[in-house]
Amino acid sequence: MRTAGDWEGWLKFFLTGVAETADQVVETGQAVSMLFAEDQVKIETLKRAAITARQVHEYLRRKAVINATDVARNLDISIPTARTALNNLKALGIAKEISGKGKERLYIHENLINLLEQGTEPIPY
Repeated sequence: MRTAGDWEGWLKFFLTGVAETADQVVETGQAVSMLFAEDQVKIETLKRAAITARQVHEYLRRKAVINATDVARNLDISIPTARTALNNLKALGIAKEISGKGKERLYIHENLINLLEQGTEPIPY
C-alpha cells in the first residue's frame, strides 16, 4: 500500500481535467444546438420542400454518413424524393456530398462533424 506521494496534487490534476472536459461538452452542446437552429431557418426557406428536407435533416443529424437509398428506406419515402431533399440540403450548405459521382452519393453534415472534432486534434510532441 502506498503511503507517500502527492495524492492531493494528482487529485487536483484529475479533477481539473474532469471539469475542463465537462465545460467543453457544454460548449459543444450549445454550439450544436445553435447550428441546428440555424439549419432550421435555412430549411424553412424551401417552402413546400421544407417538410421532407426537415425529415432528412433530422436523419442526417443522427448518422454521420447517409445516402438517398438509406434515407428512403428509413424515412419511408421514395429514392427520388430523398435525393431531392439531400440536394436541397446541399444547396443550403447543410449537407456536403463526399463521394463524387454516381447514383449512391454519400452526404455528411460537415459543420456538425467539424464542431464535434474541435479539440480532438492530437497533441504534437
